[in-house]
Amino acid sequence: MNTDPPLTNPAWSDKFTKPDESALLDVYGATDRMYFDGVRAMLAEYEWLEEELCWNGLPWQWSFAYRNEDTPPTEGPAGDAAPAWAYLVPDPNAPIFAFQLARGMVEQLPTKRVGKYARECISSGRVVGQRRWVTMPLAAKSQVAEVIDLIKRKHHFELVGEPVARVTAAQREKASPAVS
Repeated sequence: MNTDPPLTNPAWSDKFTKPDESALLDVYGATDRMYFDGVRAMLAEYEWLEEELCWNGLPWQWSFAYRNEDTPPTEGPAGDAAPAWAYLVPDPNAPIFAFQLARGMVEQLPTKRVGKYARECISSGRVVGQRRWVTMPLAAKSQVAEVIDLIKRKHHFELVGEPVARVTAAQREKASPAVS
């Protein structure tokens, strides 16, 4: 069991000072940075997503929110920001990918074709209303591949209204050139 205290990054946790990107990401070693950059590169391929560094409260603090025209960065009815399509959280201990899945997608997801790590993260996600909030810490190359697979499945489901039957290994590799 690891007894080391969790890593901290003052730039990540200071709500009142917006950090620059390097202050958030320089705490990562080469491997964690590669995982973070790989998922970020995949999200950048979706031209309809806009990246925004914003304060998201605890536990995500300063994170990269990915919004589209359906999730504008405006105030929600309770005075909070409308949820983004996805979040890439530069947690100093390990990068985290977080997103919400509609109940219909969770029910229709072809679980035998989704990786074990993704299934575990989805099943342990918090249900809020008709959505399940999924958080996926990125600590291995295989986990990054599963995140990329879920990004594609979520995007396809929201466009077409049905889950992707199969994402091939070649499609995953093509989508993640930054992760090696």
